Amino acid sequence: KCSLYRDLLTGSIIRCFLPLIDLQKIFSSVDPQQYRFPLINANIDVVVALPKPKDIDIINIESNEKFFSRFIQQINEWFDWFDQFIDIFQYIIDWLKNHNVNHSNQLLIDLLNIRYDSKMTFIEMKIIIERILKILEPFKDLRRLCHLFNCLISFQILNSGTLNTQDNTIKYLTDLKRFQPNNTFTVESESTYEHIISITDHQQVQWSLASENHSCDITVEYRVYRGNTKNEILYKQENVPIHKNVLYGQFESQRNGQLIITIDNKNNHLSQTIWYRIKSNSLSTCYLFHGIFNMYYHKYNQQISEYDFSQLLDQVFDFIDKLLNGNLNLQTIAELRTIFYDKNINIRE
Repeated sequence: KCSLYRDLLTGSIIRCFLPLIDLQKIFSSVDPQQYRFPLINANIDVVVALPKPKDIDIINIESNEKFFSRFIQQINEWFDWFDQFIDIFQYIIDWLKNHNVNHSNQLLIDLLNIRYDSKMTFIEMKIIIERILKILEPFKDLRRLCHLFNCLISFQILNSGTLNTQDNTIKYLTDLKRFQPNNTFTVESESTYEHIISITDHQQVQWSLASENHSCDITVEYRVYRGNTKNEILYKQENVPIHKNVLYGQFESQRNGQLIITIDNKNNHLSQTIWYRIKSNSLSTCYLFHGIFNMYYHKYNQQISEYDFSQLLDQVFDFIDKLLNGNLNLQTIAELRTIFYDKNINIRE
């Protein structure tokens, strides 16, 4: 299973038995094509920031130790690329499913299984990725589409943590105690406490902290569920005066996970009461695009192939380009009235 390959990166007792294993014999019965990295076109290459991993050579085995180390390293490079690919295209496949594109429903199920089925094998994962690549093949401008869905970046820190000298802690605490009385935890004297908050996927998250008592050492991290990457350190500082000013931070993540607030109170003989606020909103997508796309799509009420769907998308992009360049007549623009309604844009008669 895939998680085993991650564990083997950090060393394993298996290495002690390598001299006793005939790897040449084991891999001679395996199809080398299984270890060729999936074919990707330039359209995918410009979307996934990581470089394309190399094929894994399972034929030339000079020594068991060197081969094993190289094999595990390369497998994990594949996983890193697959992870980023899924982060980006999960929402595109979900959108295709919602518009009845052939095979997209099963593909979304398989894609989610990659995320949450710990028993999935490496080869099974590769096959699913290849099927997703195939359904995306007809689309000419995937980068533009992903940009409209706000899914190009897997994770980014917008504000790593700032003390707001204009925001008085007393008012912040008063509001929290009144409206969110459960958003608090206590750290005993001479101890460390870790508080965990669950975050759903495709979110922009604003977090803030304040203390009733005194300054403290603070670490704020984000841990992806079933992730294969290290925790993202959002903030880490000693002796932060959150009893005087509120600490604010902000980040965006495509994947669900845990926001971890760690308070180090080991050097203090007094307990520490911490209050926090989490504001989480779904990452915004382009309303104009969805409105115009639905204008074109409404005539389809059944399954549609990925090729027909990609041609439909090309027409939508062409229409948007003409709209932005001012190349549409007034009658056509008037048809957009329902799309712009209640969006602070008024198209008059």
